[in-house]
Amino acid sequence: MPPWRCWVCAWFQVALILTLGFVYFTFKEVPAVKGALHGASAAAVALTLTMVFKTGRKCLTGPVPVALFAAAFVLTGLLRWPLLVSLAILAPLSLLWAWPRNGPPHPPPHPPPHRAPHPPPHRAPS
Repeated sequence: MPPWRCWVCAWFQVALILTLGFVYFTFKEVPAVKGALHGASAAAVALTLTMVFKTGRKCLTGPVPVALFAAAFVLTGLLRWPLLVSLAILAPLSLLWAWPRNGPPHPPPHPPPHRAPHPPPHRAPS
């Protein structure tokens, strides 16, 4: 893709976001717009919860990831600690848990199977 197309796409996205922000702040008190935004926020919550469940099924496969998730939920959701404080506590713990352990990361590859040499081609007597 030529570089100018990337710039056009980027500027189009910036213009779109600025236009939508202008429209929102101009018409946010109109009842019809309020109702539409209320429905859009419900859809956004539903999409977020769907992604949480999908990601959780793939990532929360052992006791340590579940414990880290629960600790993050308790610290930020229930105790209302600031996110940066929670990350300062939980990020090093999760990195220590996920850091590669001593030993080979994968089992050593199997040697290729031994193959007998092919017999020479049969030649008719001359």
